[in-house]
Order: sequence, then structure tokens, then C-alpha cells
Amino acid sequence: MSPDLPPPDSVELGDCADLWLMNESEVDDAVRRYHVIDMISEEERLRYQRLRSARARRQHLGARMLTRYVLAAYTGVTPKELRFQAGPFGRPELVSNPLGLDFNISHTDGLIGCILTRDQRCGLDLEQTPAQHETAAAILQFLATEEQNHVRSLPESEQDLAVLDYWVIKEAYLKALGVGFTRAVNSFVVRGVGGPTIMIDDPASGGQRGWQLELRQLRSEHRLAVALAHPLGTSQRTPIRILDFAAFLRVAAPEPQSSANQHPEETP
Repeated sequence: MSPDLPPPDSVELGDCADLWLMNESEVDDAVRRYHVIDMISEEERLRYQRLRSARARRQHLGARMLTRYVLAAYTGVTPKELRFQAGPFGRPELVSNPLGLDFNISHTDGLIGCILTRDQRCGLDLEQTPAQHETAAAILQFLATEEQNHVRSLPESEQDLAVLDYWVIKEAYLKALGVGFTRAVNSFVVRGVGGPTIMIDDPASGGQRGWQLELRQLRSEHRLAVALAHPLGTSQRTPIRILDFAAFLRVAAPEPQSSANQHPEETP
């Protein structure tokens, strides 16, 4: 099936946040079979060509493929025809978006993800586990003082994972805001890590919205955080559906065109 054609069955978002995941090991074959280089924009292609490592190139193409096919399924626009623009701090957004869709991408070694919501800002971060002690020690110094004190109060065996949890929640939150690391990670406080409810205390938020913050472990390999914005005073939680992109692709586009004429540079 040509990447110019939309998946045959549209996907209904409803009142959920849909989190699509793709294993990095599935990317190389998929980008060849579905001609991903021909699907992406010139800017995306140039960025891909500037990447030095095979892993960075693979993750870049996998994230673009995942995002375009997922958005095509919800909008009915072909993957190749989708157009994006950068927000004030570089966060990609759909150029034409009558459905009010918001999306966010993340990838780490072994896994690529895209979360999608309607009329609701969303952020996603993925990190590989277990956390490396040296990395956790370096991250700890950038956390807010209250967060550092909480980490140090824990048994030593739990500290590295707690640091990682703070990090993925903070990154998902900053990505949902659309500001990324233009904001210092110690400029707001995350509370409730390790408990049933995680909360944000952010003096810069102006009290305009509440937040649903979710932290999950995917098997033993990855830690995942999702940040979903709600109007202030809204307490109803948004269900999160975790969906397998490779399984969807096999059903939606089971017979892609031959890759015989693929450009040499398409292989990450």
C-alpha cells in the first residue's frame, strides 16, 4: 500500500487519550516497506540527514512514520499530505486541525511513542529502565529542593528510580505546556511520586488548568509519563488507551508497495 493512501479504517478518539507505541526493532523494516523518506517533509529529511548515529536516524524516521500514520487514521488526511508547523518553542502542531487534536512524540532506546488527545494539551516522555546510578545522580542536582529531599529520604535502593520518575513527569509536563526545557526543571515542584495521585505546584501556571499526571512501567524496560491538561476545577480523569502501532499497521496497510526502488539513504 502506498504511503499516499490513508488507512482504510478511521480511528475514533472519543474521550480517551490514545498512546501509540512502536518497538524500535520494528522500524528499519517498516521505513523501507512504507517509503518513509518519500513521506516526510524536506525539513524532516534534512534533519534526518544531519543525524550521525544509526540509532538516532532510526528513531527519527520511526517517530515520523508513527505520527503521520496515526494522525492520518484520525483525520482522514493522507500521511504524506499532513502538514506541521512549529509552535513558539519548537513543538510540532498540525497546520489544519478542525478536530482540535493535540499530539506529542517521545522516543528512547528501544521504544517510540505518540500520544493523541482532543481539545486537551498532552505531553509524553519515555525513558529506558533501570535508571543508571551515575545518570540519576547527575539529574538529582537539577530537581527542586523539595524533590531532592524526598529522594534522599528514601532507601538507597529506591533513589535512582525516584529520580527517573521525577524526570519523566517533569519532561512530560513541560512538553504538554509546549515550552520544553526553556523552563528550568526546578522552577516547579512535583508532589506525590510513589503515591496514587501526582500533582504539580507551578507558580507560573496562573491557576488556569489542572493536570492529570500518569506514571507507568512498561514491562521491565521502560518508564512512561503522561501529562494531560484539564480546565481548572475538572476532576474527571481521561482514560488512556495503550495501542500497538505495528499491529494497527498490519491491519490498516497490509500490502505496502515493493521497496525495490527505495532511495539508498532510507535505511537508517
